[in-house]
Amino acid sequence: MPDIRVRVNEQTYSLTCGEGEEERVEKLAGYLEGHVQKLVSDLGQLGQTRLMLLAALNICDELFTAREQLIRTGKDDPDMAKALNEMAERIEGCVEALGDGEAKDH
Repeated sequence: MPDIRVRVNEQTYSLTCGEGEEERVEKLAGYLEGHVQKLVSDLGQLGQTRLMLLAALNICDELFTAREQLIRTGKDDPDMAKALNEMAERIEGCVEALGDGEAKDH
């Protein structure tokens, strides 16, 4: 499994991902970085854990809004719903891992 390094809020993280997923993980980290930097711009440096949590919650909000829109428009495809649920679970796992690993920001 490949090891990659991503930067979020001026901190580098070493991650392991599936073979061939490096570019996707880097793109996801860039998306997260965008959310974090928007929060920093709006609220200032609140500590890495809080910024990551707020960014993850914002991304979850986007995900839930997309899911609700699919349901409202009648385009709720079971495969799409499964993919959205898997994404939500991954985000929740990341938030939990951040909370366990960086309690010092509290």
